[in-house]
Amino acid sequence: MLVQLTDLDELVLSIRDSESRAYATEALNSLRSGCLRSSVVATWVAVTYDIIIKLRELREDGDAAAGDFCNSFDQAVADYEQGNSQALLRLQQYENSLLKVANEDFELVSASERRDLERLREDRHLCVHPAFSSQSTLYQPSVEGVRSHLVHAVNHLLRHPPVQGKAALKKLEADLQRSSFPSTQEEVDNFMKERHFSRVKASLFPNYITVLCKCLIRGSTSIPESSDWKVAMCLVAASRYDRYVYDSTMKSAIPTLTESSDDSQFLRLPLAILFEPRIWNWLTGPTQLRMQTYLRNAPVTLNELSKIFRGYNVAAFKEVLKERFDGLPEESKLKIITEQPSRGFVDEAISLYRTYGGTGWRRAEAVAENAILPLAEYFNADAVREVLKVVDEVNDVQSAHGTPAQMAALFDATASTRAATRDDWANLYRSLRSKGRYYSPLQQSLASSGILEDVAEDMP
Repeated sequence: MLVQLTDLDELVLSIRDSESRAYATEALNSLRSGCLRSSVVATWVAVTYDIIIKLRELREDGDAAAGDFCNSFDQAVADYEQGNSQALLRLQQYENSLLKVANEDFELVSASERRDLERLREDRHLCVHPAFSSQSTLYQPSVEGVRSHLVHAVNHLLRHPPVQGKAALKKLEADLQRSSFPSTQEEVDNFMKERHFSRVKASLFPNYITVLCKCLIRGSTSIPESSDWKVAMCLVAASRYDRYVYDSTMKSAIPTLTESSDDSQFLRLPLAILFEPRIWNWLTGPTQLRMQTYLRNAPVTLNELSKIFRGYNVAAFKEVLKERFDGLPEESKLKIITEQPSRGFVDEAISLYRTYGGTGWRRAEAVAENAILPLAEYFNADAVREVLKVVDEVNDVQSAHGTPAQMAALFDATASTRAATRDDWANLYRSLRSKGRYYSPLQQSLASSGILEDVAEDMP
C-alpha cells in the first residue's frame, strides 16, 4: 500500500479561523525556509489562539462553562494591559492549562490528541528557552518533527469547528427533543450526516454511537422515552455513515451495556433489536437467556407489556411473544396492536375483528379503526379476503354504523391487491345488497374503480 505525505498547503487552507490560518501559514513558511524553531513557536501560538477562539464561540452559543473561562481570561488580559504584575502569572497559568481544559472540560481534543499537542508544547519550551536543555548547543528540532507538529495541530484542532465532545452531544440531545426532528429514515440519514457526523472528528464518532446506544438501551434523563424511535433511527444513520466504525463500536458497547442491566431495562431492548437485528447476536448467551425469560414471565403493567411487543417482528422473540399475546384478554390485545402496529400482527388483528368485534357494534368499529386500517399497508390479497369474510359473516361487524366508511377506507388502502381481490369486493357488495345493506361509501369506491356495473340502479 502506498502512503502519501499530507500536502501542507492544502492542510493549512482547511483551517477554519483566518487568524489561526495566518499563524499556521507563518509556521509553514518558517519550516520551508529552515527556521525550525520559529516554526514550532508559530504552531504553538496557532494552537493556543485557536483553543481560546473556540471557547469564545462556545460562549456565544450559550455554553456557561466556556463563558466562565473566557470571562476570567479576558479579565486577566485587561489586568495585564493595565500593568498588574500578577496578571502575567495568571496568563501563564492559563496557557499551561489550555490543553487540559480543551481535553477534559470541553473535549475539543481527545486524550491521544492532547498527548501529541503536549509534545508540541514541550518542543516550544525548548525552542524559546535554551536553558531548559542540558546540552551546550541550542535545541534544534528535526524537520520531520516540526512537520509532524504542524500536521497534528491542524488535524487535531485547527480545521474543526468548536462543536466537539460534550457540546456536540448536548446539541444532539437538543435536536432529539425537538418536534421538528425528521420523521423518515432517509431524512434522518441526511440530517445526521450534515448536522453532526460530517462536522466532528473521526475520533468522536464512536462516542456518538455509544451515547445513542446507551440512551436507547438504558434510557436518558434528558431525552424522553417517546423519542426512542428517533434515537433508533440515528443509530441506523450512523451505521450507514461509517459501517466499519459502527460495527466495531456496537460489538464492544452492547455486551457492556446489557450484562449489568436491570430486568426493567429489557423493556427497551425489543425496539433496539427491531431497528438493528444484529444486536441480538451481540448479546452474550446469559443475557439472551435472561431476556427471553423476562419477556415470557415478567409481571408487568399493560403499558409496559406494550413496550415488550415492539419486538413482535423479531425472530428471536416471536415464539415467546406469540404465546404471551394469545393468553391476553382481547381488550389488551387491541391496545397492544393499536400502540405497536406492525406486519406481524396482521393475522391477530383479523382474528380480533371476528371475535372481539363480533361482540358489539362499537367494538367492531374500534377494532377496524385501531387495528385493521393501521395495518392495511401490510395486507396481501389473502388478508383482504379474510377481512371481507368477517364483514360478510359477523352480524355485529356488518351492522356497525362505522363499517361502511371503514370498508371504503380499507378498499383505498389496499390498492396494491386490487387485481387479485376484485371479485371478492364485488361478491361482498352483492351479499350486502341481498341483505338490504347499501354501504354507500364502499359502493362509491367500488364504482369509481369500475368494479360495479349499473351503479345508478343500485343507489338508494
